[in-house]
Amino acid sequence: MKKIYLLTTLFFLLFFKNYAQKTENPINNEKVSSTSSKSIQNLSCVVNGINITTTGTQLGTYNTPTVDNSCPVNVSTTTGVIGTGTSNTGWIRYTFSSPVSSVTIGYSSVNSHDSGLISINNPSGVFLSNPCGVYITGNNVITGNNFGDETLYGDINIRVSAATLGATFTQITLTNISGLIGSGWASANACNFIIHPTQPTSFSNCLKIYLDSFCYNATQSQTTAHSVFNGTIIDESCFGMPCLINGLPCSSSNVILELEEPLPFGCILNPNGTVTFPPGTMPFYHEFNYRLRSIANGAASIYYRASIRIHKKVLPASPTIYIDADGPINGVYSNGSVNILNGAATSQINTSTTGVCGYIPSVIGQPNVSNTVSIIETTTPQNPYYRINTGTGAIVFRPPYNASNPPPVPTLPEKNYYLTYQMCINNTGAVSFCENGQVTIHHYYDNFKQGNKIDTKNISIYPNPSLDGNFTVSLEDNKTSFDLEVYDMLGQLIYFKEKNHSNDILINLTTFSKGIYLIKIKSDDEVINKNIVIK
Repeated sequence: MKKIYLLTTLFFLLFFKNYAQKTENPINNEKVSSTSSKSIQNLSCVVNGINITTTGTQLGTYNTPTVDNSCPVNVSTTTGVIGTGTSNTGWIRYTFSSPVSSVTIGYSSVNSHDSGLISINNPSGVFLSNPCGVYITGNNVITGNNFGDETLYGDINIRVSAATLGATFTQITLTNISGLIGSGWASANACNFIIHPTQPTSFSNCLKIYLDSFCYNATQSQTTAHSVFNGTIIDESCFGMPCLINGLPCSSSNVILELEEPLPFGCILNPNGTVTFPPGTMPFYHEFNYRLRSIANGAASIYYRASIRIHKKVLPASPTIYIDADGPINGVYSNGSVNILNGAATSQINTSTTGVCGYIPSVIGQPNVSNTVSIIETTTPQNPYYRINTGTGAIVFRPPYNASNPPPVPTLPEKNYYLTYQMCINNTGAVSFCENGQVTIHHYYDNFKQGNKIDTKNISIYPNPSLDGNFTVSLEDNKTSFDLEVYDMLGQLIYFKEKNHSNDILINLTTFSKGIYLIKIKSDDEVINKNIVIK
């Protein structure tokens, strides 16, 4: 019986030894050996008074491989290590007993097979920064690509923050998403967590700034001298205030720049706030929105706006022709007297291809001249009265109209006609530079010939508001007769006056209380309403 008992005992010991070896479930080539692969395991530690509980799909002991520990994470070999296992559903979760806004976490023995999805329990999302030994390959994905070889391992750490200023969270979850054989994650010792204190972050920057203007450069890239940290101010509300974060000047060392949308034409917003244009970038003007994000805690600013420009190569003139419909047609304009190439409005081109801005007047039809342009009229539908002479650039009557047979007086007191055209530099080789221009032909009556009407642009009331109830209503034109009435907010008429021959009308409301009053200026069937205020 003793022999049978001993043989039976030996059999069971050998069976359990083999079973235990088969249940080993390595992570990252035997970084973790499982001691219980079917239940979720956890470890805890207290850091800065906050209890951190680490849970995951696998609890094991740490088999130390040869690793790059330039990003040390202090892996625990005594309390065990939480792992994801090799499954794509494997996960590691850190739970904090109190809300936090930014922490630095670490993982052990990461190689190029490892990819993990990091999330937090805050709807604003997660912001990852300060990676050491790992790449941020998406908004919330980390990958050990910087080791290059799956046989090489390295400890890594990364800062995890809430995506918006002031947001907090109590859980971080990493899910293994690699899908490659041997992939998986092993957590670092929770006692090595760095919990960053919640600090309010303040940003200031001009709401709209201008960086730089360039001219077309065919072969060289160009980078703005100004940056979004110190651009030329075009928003008067800024009063020259530089970009600041928590009172310190913004730089690539304390903020990350985030574009709302990518820049056009391959332009790049650099970490120092400048913009680089690739060689041969065609002329354009662009405004873009960007925001600042604190490297310290991941807080984000509002969106600001900046402008960049490469000047046009060709600048077509857009002249305005004035024709007094009540006077002689030659009083302001005569046939061909306005030309889009020269005169008050001059068309120009920049002949440089090396980024130098040097504009010279354009010409038509001269061979072997660097500033030669061609013109195509694009007016649609065709104007019945006027056209552009594309050989000379002159604005001329369209037959049968001419100086002795001008177009008829328009039926409206004022009417504009438009001629549109395209002007192209026609000696620039393979690259075409074209811009659109417009001519405005303005028929008008003088104001006094429009009948008994008042132009609201010619009315001014001052002071408004008034401290003592005295106001002056001033009109540039005293030829129009009208009545002036003042009403209180109950609709009661409190003041009336007919216009005299003076352009200025004094209104005395010194006996009335503070508040808002309505002035009505009546001329024939026209009524103009204005508000005045007694303070």
